[in-house]
Amino acid sequence: METHLLRRISYQIPQQWFTWLSFVWFQLVWFVAIVVGEPAEYYLVGSLILHFLLSPSKRVDAKIMLLVSVIGISTDALLAANQVMVFDAAPTDIMTLWLAMLWAHFAVTLNHGMLWLSRLPLIWQVACGSVFGPISYFSGAKLDAIALPNGNLTTILVWSLIWALTTPVYLAIVRYYREHSHDLSIQPKQQ
Repeated sequence: METHLLRRISYQIPQQWFTWLSFVWFQLVWFVAIVVGEPAEYYLVGSLILHFLLSPSKRVDAKIMLLVSVIGISTDALLAANQVMVFDAAPTDIMTLWLAMLWAHFAVTLNHGMLWLSRLPLIWQVACGSVFGPISYFSGAKLDAIALPNGNLTTILVWSLIWALTTPVYLAIVRYYREHSHDLSIQPKQQ
């Protein structure tokens, strides 16, 4: 019943298009979340609903989103609680809804627009995570979404270490759920 209803209200676009759309859409979502902050929360919820209406792998996306988001949100909350980063709009908060929604978007993008990362050797996953994760956060700081009370270098080093460790975990989650899915449209191609 649930699956039948989802199929009736969803629109399928070709997988290759969805991959590119997912990647570009996440960049837009990131920018809106960082620049607009709290007022963008409704947009971010709507954007996630749109993702699930268009996604060719709704169940797998939901599982990945849940697990990756919990890890990412928990990590960021821990960093905020320890004053590694402070939300400019709400300095006493350890998490904001816009950042939680950004984590949900990132998680589903890992299964589509950033899926290529899961095919890289472990060392490259670590390298990509340790570079691009901190760049994203530092860019957010430069756009005044967060403050860095411990200074730029210390914070970037902390983020680098965290992203070096967590990126391969996020990508392993994606691989696990894709490989154990009964959805043939996302099964790895046999070589």
